[in-house]
Amino acid sequence: MLYKLLKFKIGMVHNNMLKFEFHPVGQGLFYSGSISNDMDSAFKFVYDIGSIRKDRLDIEIEKYAEPLKNIHYVFLSHIDYDHVSGLIKLKSELADKGGRIENIVMPYARELDDLYIYLNKIFGESNIVLVTKNQDDDQETVEIFEEAQVTKIDAATLSEEVSKKATWEFHFYYVKGKYKEKFRTKRWPFDKFFEDPQNWNNDSIKLLRLYFHTWFKNNAAATNDSSLIMLHRPSNSVDQKETLLTGDSNWKKAANLEEYKKWIMNIKHVNRVDVFQLPHHGAYYNNPTYSNVLSFAKNVVVTYGTYNKFHHPDQEVEDYWEDHSDRLHEVTEKADTRYEYDI
Repeated sequence: MLYKLLKFKIGMVHNNMLKFEFHPVGQGLFYSGSISNDMDSAFKFVYDIGSIRKDRLDIEIEKYAEPLKNIHYVFLSHIDYDHVSGLIKLKSELADKGGRIENIVMPYARELDDLYIYLNKIFGESNIVLVTKNQDDDQETVEIFEEAQVTKIDAATLSEEVSKKATWEFHFYYVKGKYKEKFRTKRWPFDKFFEDPQNWNNDSIKLLRLYFHTWFKNNAAATNDSSLIMLHRPSNSVDQKETLLTGDSNWKKAANLEEYKKWIMNIKHVNRVDVFQLPHHGAYYNNPTYSNVLSFAKNVVVTYGTYNKFHHPDQEVEDYWEDHSDRLHEVTEKADTRYEYDI
């Protein structure tokens, strides 16, 4: 069954307007959430907003943004085209109504300092929030950050701040990958590109991706490994109502998996998450196919394009989760594969 509407009852929260959705955008990921007692005060967030299929992505963004003015948070698991390509489209849809994305959050790596500054130039009306693994990581402040709306925060503090604003429990974590080189914009004509606002169109993110194609190609593994992972659930709930979103993170690498295990074990009452997004579209090299902490998932969701050159998802990975979850949901570019659930 590719589509299913799930409804749950929670002892701690009653009559809430809660909706979470994996949008059918093909090869990529677009996940959205709404947490509220009423529509006017809804806490709106997005986790990744990109796809290889621009046509399907645009349709989903327009539909999603139509009733909205502002979005509290857009969380980007990592900077890769099929996870961020819809960001400017979303910005434009909100701006047409006088709205904005209040906060754009992504994992921090000092090798990407130049990129963060230029993203700030595109999204100057939004707070750019860079997440470090913990308080001891990357404590130095980049001087130019002080002049821009760019701030750094550790994952634990971010978890507390977002949870307080949303009256919902959020937990963030990531394992920083090993980059081969620093990201240097001086090699490209970025100043010229950004000096004219007319250049900031819906293809800007794609152009950025093309400019840095060689860099990303050489550092693809580190970029994916550095995906910001999010777990969200009702506050004070001991029920199995968690959703775990993983971006393109690597759960097959033994060292990473051990860190993820420790992180999950430190979150109280997490025994079996209800919804688990399969890392990296079900890629073989990112997903273990043996019994481990991942066997706790009830509903497993894999997002991918029906026709993709990467052969996602891997058949062995899918077979494993068919046997080790209550249900495997495939979300592609086809509208009837939309996976949404409320709590």
